[in-house]
Amino acid sequence: MAGVGYRRGEEIVLNPPAPPEPDLDRFHFGWDLIDWKDYLIPAPGGQGWFTKLPFSRGCPFRCSFCYNAGDPSRQLWRAHSPEYMREMIAFFQKRYQVSRVHLVADNPFGKVKAAQKALETFSVKWTSPAHLSVVTPEFVDWANRAGCIQLGFGIESGSDRVLKLMHKGFTADQIRERLA
Repeated sequence: MAGVGYRRGEEIVLNPPAPPEPDLDRFHFGWDLIDWKDYLIPAPGGQGWFTKLPFSRGCPFRCSFCYNAGDPSRQLWRAHSPEYMREMIAFFQKRYQVSRVHLVADNPFGKVKAAQKALETFSVKWTSPAHLSVVTPEFVDWANRAGCIQLGFGIESGSDRVLKLMHKGFTADQIRERLA
């Protein structure tokens, strides 16, 4: 079976990885099988609840320290459809009064336009990580209009030498420019 490792006597057998599933919507989570009360935190300002939701898999960037860098198939960006995300958010809003979500993903903006299309359908405020290379004034304006309340960035260093060693894809000057 692809992606499975096991022991046969003293021998360790590691099968090749399974190919990435292109359709993340194919596997529906059993949201109603979990008592989410233990996983929710009060939203800022006491307006509903905050939780983390899966959004996408994969990242096209090549940061040298990332677990995705070791397996090229993990660089294939895939996301849940806007319809799937609306259904998931509606469940959390109805059952738990969730008003804010954090996108759990390798990189939610691996394909900026596809991610924007999905996020524009959200009926809640959201937070997310983002690669600095996608941050432009237009992107920030869009994020504000689409309900974003916080973006996080993996800067890792302010040294051009270290950024280059890590294959971050941006420079210290670009950090200062885009976060000004």
